[in-house]
Amino acid sequence: MEELIFDKELGDSEIVKKAYDFGSKAHSGQLRASGEPYFIHCVETAKILKELKLDENAIAGALLHDVLEDTNVTYNDLKREFGKSVADMVESVTKINILGKKTLRTNNIETIRKMLMSASSDIRVMLIKIADRLHNMRTIDHLENERRKKFSRTTLDIYATLAYRLGLISIKCELEDLAFRTLEPEIYNDFKQKVSKTKKMREKEIENFVFSVFGRQSCSHIKMQRTPLGEKVSVYTSKPGLIVGKKGANIKKVTELLKTKFSLENPQLEVVEIENPYLDAASVARNIMMGFDRFGPKRFKAMAYKALDDALKAGAKGIEIVIGGRGVPGERAKSWRFLAGYLKKSGDISENFMDRSHEACNLRSGTIGIKVSILRPEVILPDSITYKDMTKKEAVEVKEIKEEKKEVPKEEVKETPKEAKPKRERKKAEKTEEVKQNGSA
Repeated sequence: MEELIFDKELGDSEIVKKAYDFGSKAHSGQLRASGEPYFIHCVETAKILKELKLDENAIAGALLHDVLEDTNVTYNDLKREFGKSVADMVESVTKINILGKKTLRTNNIETIRKMLMSASSDIRVMLIKIADRLHNMRTIDHLENERRKKFSRTTLDIYATLAYRLGLISIKCELEDLAFRTLEPEIYNDFKQKVSKTKKMREKEIENFVFSVFGRQSCSHIKMQRTPLGEKVSVYTSKPGLIVGKKGANIKKVTELLKTKFSLENPQLEVVEIENPYLDAASVARNIMMGFDRFGPKRFKAMAYKALDDALKAGAKGIEIVIGGRGVPGERAKSWRFLAGYLKKSGDISENFMDRSHEACNLRSGTIGIKVSILRPEVILPDSITYKDMTKKEAVEVKEIKEEKKEVPKEEVKETPKEAKPKRERKKAEKTEEVKQNGSA
């Protein structure tokens, strides 16, 4: 099996890195029903605990929670490597696994819950076990049908209730959804379609409420996400100071309003700064809409071409703007399309990586719709080709060689006259001696 690379989402703690290496080696060669390495399950369990903001010992325990049951590692090995706290947690999780298999025959579900809760005095043990069950339910599709139903029934009767009693409302809801999908797939799909419509409507209501509080000019868009700690509302803006307010006063105010008005159990408001508003489709659409409110529809071409130019200068690979509606002036067409750069019209890039947004503007002349699609610069296209220009390197090497050739004869010319001078002096000395000898003779 290939060696797994440490996941940075788990943090940079030394004990977590050590547990990661230890667990990956202990589970080496083991595979899950899906065919993937077994240790990936331990990593995903630890990530769930990281979202719950547990300490490093609990995350290390989650990475090692199956080593005593499925490998040759002993309790003393864990105690020697990671200390008594981590070793006790892993041992307690193993006891709960064994206890759960023995007591599933019991009809009294409440008795089973009490036995599981009393198996350890450390609450982190139950959190590890609930996170373990949650990831198993997320990947339950790879099991056989009968085993799936039995596993889902246990989850619904025991672990969902335990999560609720521990205050993990989001995990409780997800466990119930996953179990219900397996036990009653037809009813689940029917409910899912109805709930998805109401969920989108609810998100739109929350988005309009946030815009009404902060102003449409300061916000780009919002995203809602369910986390183990509650509903997370991310507000994207290019002006975070206006959203946060003085000492976070605006954040506290909106959080309380979301609790009371929309009955969110534990809303968490997050402000995300947009680095470049020219590459954000919602910001571009909103700027054009504000231009219509300010200047009217007559200058719609100038506003669209300016938005195209700004996006391309910011690095966008492509941008498309469609402006249409009764309020658009002109007899030729009711909609105008402005395009620059390169855009994918179909496939995975178009579906998942294209940034899209739309806005509507109500004017006296009528309603105008604005659609913006942007292909951001960081998106890697499957048909992109990179090449290296090797001619520049060769030219540099040739220049260096020429310079070396020029330098060699200069050194020789300078050295040769120095060596030749003493030879000429000797010849002159020999001639003077001969003249003296002849004169004496």
